[in-house]
Amino acid sequence: MDGGTTFIKGQAIASMRSWHVHEFQSGWLVVVSIYKIAMMSKDMGQTWTQIGTQIEDISWYDTPEAGNLPAEAYFTIDSSLNFRITAEGTSLNNTILYTKVVGMFVSDDFIYVGQIDPQDNDLMLRICVGSANCTDPSNYLIAEFYFGDELPQTSYSFIDDDGGAIW
Repeated sequence: MDGGTTFIKGQAIASMRSWHVHEFQSGWLVVVSIYKIAMMSKDMGQTWTQIGTQIEDISWYDTPEAGNLPAEAYFTIDSSLNFRITAEGTSLNNTILYTKVVGMFVSDDFIYVGQIDPQDNDLMLRICVGSANCTDPSNYLIAEFYFGDELPQTSYSFIDDDGGAIW
């Protein structure tokens, strides 16, 4: 809470496969355990609330364009490879945006979603850019690469630099 000057001991719920700190809410964490259980803490891990099961990945939707959603808004990929937005108390609670999703990365200015193309089983990279409403699937663009539009499923990593480039 003070930029890493002081550390406090939290309660580990299990070994974690992914975890994310909320950019704007001090002490807020979301995690996915190795047992695919998603948990949320609003006190830097002192207490936990289970928010989902069969979850592969999770990330806060804490980019600037999320301003009209509750602070608890988050994206998940479940074990059925559904990419969902959850914003409790809104019409977006547990809404599937895409299916056959194998990865996501949420940065300050972009949301990247790796999705298996149902027509040819290659990987597509979808990107929601800047101030777009990333709760609307029509706002995600399909990335075009100089070597073709699609990637084999085993050949991707998301890397975003400060200049807005995707590597």
